[in-house]
Amino acid sequence: MRRFSGLLAVLLFVLLTPVCAQTGEYVPYQWEAGDLALAYPAGWDVSVSGETEGTPTLLLAQALAASPETRPPGIPFVTLALVAGEDAGLLLPAALETLSITAGELQPGVLLGFDGVAAQGVSADGTLFGLGRAVSLAEGEVLVIIGRTLAANQASFLPVFNTIADSLVLGAASEPVLPSYGALGQTLQTLSDGETAFVDLSSVAVGANNRVYAAD
Repeated sequence: MRRFSGLLAVLLFVLLTPVCAQTGEYVPYQWEAGDLALAYPAGWDVSVSGETEGTPTLLLAQALAASPETRPPGIPFVTLALVAGEDAGLLLPAALETLSITAGELQPGVLLGFDGVAAQGVSADGTLFGLGRAVSLAEGEVLVIIGRTLAANQASFLPVFNTIADSLVLGAASEPVLPSYGALGQTLQTLSDGETAFVDLSSVAVGANNRVYAAD
C-alpha cells in the first residue's frame, strides 16, 4: 500500500505541474490604437495591430497572424475591431459573416464589464466554428471580438477565446485580467487513518483549461 501511495503521489505531482506553468500561458498586450489592454496565449504569434478600411484592428492567431490571406482555415484566430456605429446587434453577425460563419440567435454577452451581445455559429459546410461578442462604447464605437477554429476543435477553443475576451480592460496602460487559480477545497489525513490511508489529498483546483489538478 505504501508503494502504491508513493506512485500515486508522483502521479499527482506530475498532474500539478501544469498549474505552475499556467501563469505563463497568457501574456499581456497593450493595444494602443484601441486604448485597450488584453492577454493572449503565449504560444501564439505576436499580435498585429493595424487598420482595415479605416477601422482599428488587432489580429491574434496561433500562426501567421500577420498574413490572414495565406493562413490555412484550420488555424485558430481571434480578431478585435473598433467599428464606427451604435448597433452591436447588427455589427456582430456581419463580422462573423466575414469569417464565413452564419451566426445563430443573439444572446446577452458581457465585454469590458458592459452589457452587450454574443453569438456563435458554423460555416455552411459545418467544418468551421466561430463566435464573438460585441458592445457599444460611449465614444460612438462598437468593440467587436470574433474568433474561428475548426468545428472539431470547438471545445478547446472556447476557453481560449473566453480568456482573451474576459481579459480586456479599458486603457492600454492598464493591467489585463489574467487567469487566476485557487484551491476549491481540501481534505486532511487524520491520526485514525493510520497506514490504511489511501492518499493525503491536500488541495484541488480547476485550471482555465477545465482540468482538475490535485496535490498529495
